[in-house]
Amino acid sequence: MSDRIDFRDESARDVRISTDMVTPDDIAVTPATESEKQMTLPIEPWWTVDELLEHVPLSVSWVYKLVESHRIPHVRRGRRIYFRRSEIDAWLEAGRG
Repeated sequence: MSDRIDFRDESARDVRISTDMVTPDDIAVTPATESEKQMTLPIEPWWTVDELLEHVPLSVSWVYKLVESHRIPHVRRGRRIYFRRSEIDAWLEAGRG
């Protein structure tokens, strides 16, 4: 039995997938250097609507109107709405707020 599986995609090119397993011994992990550690950026937290209202002088209804009309930078996760501080700061500096 072969250790490779052949598939055909839409463009009729051969695609070969190896069924060989990768073991932990196959992976070399090297610790980060000091310069690499300094290059990592902090992860910016997401603000909820309530947290946004603590920093921006807007009403709740106005924030929802801005979100609905896509006039404020935001991300939806299901029914929840989130904002990044850096995007809100840039939005305010551009005079859109």
